[in-house]
Amino acid sequence: IKHRFEALVSACLSFVPLIYFLYGGNLSEEWSLPFIYAGLYIYLQYFTGKRREIRALDVAAEGVLCGLVLMIRVNGACVFAVFSVVLLIWLLLKKDISGAVKCIVSFFAGVLASFLPFAIWYASKGALKEMWEVYISFNMYYSELHGGFSPGNVISLSVYFITRDPMLWLPFVTLLPVILLEKKDYWRFIFYLFMGVSCLCAAMGGQPHVHYAMYLIPCLTVPIACTLSALLHFASKKGGNIGAIALRCVIIFVCVAYLRWDPPVGEQRHVFSRLKTIASEDQRMLDHIAQNTEPGDDILVTGLNARIYYASGHLCGSRRFIQHFMYDYDGALMKEMLDYVDTDSPRLIILPLRNVDGDPWGEWMTAFDSELRKRMSEGHFVRYSDDVFVAYRSVED
Repeated sequence: IKHRFEALVSACLSFVPLIYFLYGGNLSEEWSLPFIYAGLYIYLQYFTGKRREIRALDVAAEGVLCGLVLMIRVNGACVFAVFSVVLLIWLLLKKDISGAVKCIVSFFAGVLASFLPFAIWYASKGALKEMWEVYISFNMYYSELHGGFSPGNVISLSVYFITRDPMLWLPFVTLLPVILLEKKDYWRFIFYLFMGVSCLCAAMGGQPHVHYAMYLIPCLTVPIACTLSALLHFASKKGGNIGAIALRCVIIFVCVAYLRWDPPVGEQRHVFSRLKTIASEDQRMLDHIAQNTEPGDDILVTGLNARIYYASGHLCGSRRFIQHFMYDYDGALMKEMLDYVDTDSPRLIILPLRNVDGDPWGEWMTAFDSELRKRMSEGHFVRYSDDVFVAYRSVED
């Protein structure tokens, strides 16, 4: 990339699908992106020729970044898996065995350096085993449960993710002729591998949740930039500065028009227009909490709605304060929540009505509501319901 214009436009276009994938934000995938992009930047220094010799410090930095991504979400480390292996193969082809060994040691030293603070902290709290079970074992079980790496599952989900927005596949259609016509910088073919591995990792969850595809975003910037660079080079060659200026105007016009036309972006505009309605639903829950609790009372809010705890000023007495659909598949989690309700009951339990009525979260919410109804019939709770939520107020001191 020789011009800032191409770099700016490429970055903006590559983030267009992110508008759709965020749908609300505060997702683990988005917190991984800065570390992924930092790792990609370091790798590109070598592939573009800006740095000739691989430095141990850079490799260690990649290890640290990889470790940070792994501690957020394991399947986000695609860029490190792809580019590190390619660099290692390159060193081995050069018969630079000592350099390869140095890179391996430096990389894993960086990974270890990022892991150790977390491991030490969890160990000091006596929770290292639980951390492993919740973060590693639990996610592996979840992945396997929904198909994992089965070919059919990976292919169907990859197609689903890529077709969410044309910007996810179009740059790879245009990149191929650019490489073949320029007859140089063949390292750019790595981005096809990068995209393939990213699709594989996005499909690990086994579910068509679009935010899983957020890891495809870092694959786009360089292919888009290469296409724009080739177009501007051709325009400058044929029409000089006037040709380049004209093409840039066309590119800006197309980008603005695309943002207006792009269906996923339009869908998000519709979502944003409904935020006030969502906020009013939250307010109704907050008003009910205020009317039925005293300061210091514990509450339990289901449906991944942790903001209610913060906004109401109440806490939950259980570490499972946000319930998830894995209760369908792990009875021990459901039992733990019911034990909490029976032995140290929160003053108020709130369930979104849409979940109780069968919103596709799995069946655990309906089952949990049934268990609470049993306890209500035994005189332990008073039930309240409206068109937004269901609430169970404890009648015990």
